[in-house]
Amino acid sequence: MIDANYANRGELLLAHEHMGADLRQDYAKETLQALVRVWKRPVALTTKLEQKTVMVRYDGSEHSVTPYRA
Repeated sequence: MIDANYANRGELLLAHEHMGADLRQDYAKETLQALVRVWKRPVALTTKLEQKTVMVRYDGSEHSVTPYRA
């Protein structure tokens, strides 16, 4: 876990430890959906996709992938 109050909005921000293989996007989306059901707020995950650091986020209705800088 990086932050349980990301951007001061009560959002959960997690970090994936990238070890050479990118996350499967279908698995990541399903996992974020399950976490939103438990957390009751949006959930995001930082990871690397195609050698770029990104944030994969689910807000309860929509998935997004955006560039991420800590």
